[in-house]
Amino acid sequence: LYDRPASAFVAGFVGRSSAFDAVAEGEAIRSADGHLLPCPAAFGFPRGEPLRVFLRPEHLRFGPDAEGRPGAFRARVAAIEFHGGLCRIAFEDRRLRLDAEAPPDRLRALGLAPGAEVPVLLPPERLRLFRA
Repeated sequence: LYDRPASAFVAGFVGRSSAFDAVAEGEAIRSADGHLLPCPAAFGFPRGEPLRVFLRPEHLRFGPDAEGRPGAFRARVAAIEFHGGLCRIAFEDRRLRLDAEAPPDRLRALGLAPGAEVPVLLPPERLRLFRA
């Protein structure tokens, strides 16, 4: 249920996810705000098909893990919430909002703070696509 939800409803109901609208573009998707993101799973949808995309927060890559990789783009740290051994980070770029999770020491090592701009990557193999 968590890793391979059968529907958009399940993906949104079970656990936390970033969710956004996109359209299929061959082996990529284009988010509603214009990001072209590699995604081989999109090949199964007709070009132009409206999609709802989900990504779990532990799968979002940011900082050096994302730098220079196909589909990476810069996003601003909108907020950081400390939860003991885990921090929740909200990234924003235009209308796209993405949630990530990481240990506090990783954030300290990167010097991550609200307002900082860092590269982010939505790993293609972790994106879950559903017809909108």
